[in-house]
Amino acid sequence: MDDRSWNAEYERLEALLKKTRRYSYLIEGRDRVRLIDKRFLLDNLAVWDDLWNDLQLNLSPDEFDEFVALLEARSAGPTLTDTDDWLLIYLDEAAGAWGNEGLDAEPPDPTVAEHHSLIHKGSAAFKGSPAEAVEFLRGIVEGRTQPPPLAPVPVARA
Repeated sequence: MDDRSWNAEYERLEALLKKTRRYSYLIEGRDRVRLIDKRFLLDNLAVWDDLWNDLQLNLSPDEFDEFVALLEARSAGPTLTDTDDWLLIYLDEAAGAWGNEGLDAEPPDPTVAEHHSLIHKGSAAFKGSPAEAVEFLRGIVEGRTQPPPLAPVPVARA
């Protein structure tokens, strides 16, 4: 695939992603992308009790209350609202930072980082070429394709 074709595929891909308000993508190689189901990520991070306990211990009461307010305001889906997107960003960054703290500890504790990684791996709704991803998303947008069922990640205990 030449650069012009490659860029055109990604432009189509990004336009369809905006229409779904559910998926994002990760480039895994020149001709390979993974579509991420952000609803899956949000739902699995939102039920991770140990993550919420860590947030409560490390945030001021006002900051923690903001997180709880976002959680209570999240939508049922399947698409994500702006509030859902913000909550996903906050929870994902918090889980990543908490996982890194465990990896940097003496001795290292990979438990949180591994669980966070499992959630991300489990969120893969599609893997293929950019053109195949465009067709998958077009099917989703047009109602011809149902999102694949993704198994919830077992709750981890840190």
